[in-house]
Amino acid sequence: MPLQAGEVIAETPRGQHIPVALFPTIGINRPGTERWPVLMKELDELATWVRTQAVPRLITGIELPAPPLPARYEISVGREDERSALPSGLATSAAQFDSDRLGAAAVRPEMVETIVQMGNSPSAAQISAWLESLSDQDLAQMRELRVTATYEPEIVLSNFAVLGQMRDDARGFSGLPVDGA
Repeated sequence: MPLQAGEVIAETPRGQHIPVALFPTIGINRPGTERWPVLMKELDELATWVRTQAVPRLITGIELPAPPLPARYEISVGREDERSALPSGLATSAAQFDSDRLGAAAVRPEMVETIVQMGNSPSAAQISAWLESLSDQDLAQMRELRVTATYEPEIVLSNFAVLGQMRDDARGFSGLPVDGA
């Protein structure tokens, strides 16, 4: 439910300075319901539907042509025919870019601490430099990591393999030999 005017969202003892980060989520109330879905997700679903369903059908008058329209393409380059830009467009939506940006910002510091503890790891500074060199979308490897509340060997081994590959990538970036050791 949304916050109401005058609601307390945090309390700290008077005179103490405590850092607080707020990441407000903007929701939209669906008429006639008590649901407050995240606005960015709702807009992304609407934009995806328009891009992949409505516009292609309106233009072609037939079932969905392939490939689907991209979510974005470079418009700063002049072209004789804008259709030539479509194949080079990206299917990644603004909502996904935003999600990737927030996820990467949260995970970069944690990954330094995790990878540096592995055997044959580069230094924390080298790992940090490698992570900073990656785009938010390049950190997609993080999506392969799965959380487990109990010891599940297949998940643990999968996570270890992903982290090992990340360690090796950081070693290669730092100019250290990558031999899988």
